[in-house]
Amino acid sequence: TQSTWGHDPCFCFALYACPLKMLITPSFSLDQDEEFVIVTIKTPYVKVSDVDMYLEGCTFKFYVKPYLLHLTFRQMLVENGTEKATYDVDTGLIKCFLPKATRGELFEDLDMISKLMQPKKQQTNTRTTDIRKPIQSLSDERRKLAELIGEPYVEEEEEE
Repeated sequence: TQSTWGHDPCFCFALYACPLKMLITPSFSLDQDEEFVIVTIKTPYVKVSDVDMYLEGCTFKFYVKPYLLHLTFRQMLVENGTEKATYDVDTGLIKCFLPKATRGELFEDLDMISKLMQPKKQQTNTRTTDIRKPIQSLSDERRKLAELIGEPYVEEEEEE
């Protein structure tokens, strides 16, 4: 017999045994002063004791069910004991004060929210050459190649 979507007993069991967990990006705003980047996050009706925050390098992560916020800044942040967070029960706003690694540094692009929400591109250890080097003549390249392989270099005449 054929089973249809939603009528398969195995499918229904899987759905109830492992419910889908939807995380929501909370509404937030960013500001800064000389010492801190200030992230104001709207999280109404949450249990403050369940809030998890992570701060390392350029990365800030905030989680409290059902909200998840992951920001990656271009400049460095530091966990030095001055970081703090406040919660206003009436408005449902959590203000996170993230210390700057360099006091007084201007954090750019705080208004580019979608850019800050992208994870930092991983650095690769591949060798690269500078493509801006001036192009050398073909005879210079041949001379270097001949030296490299240990053969004498004989300059060829160019055909016209």
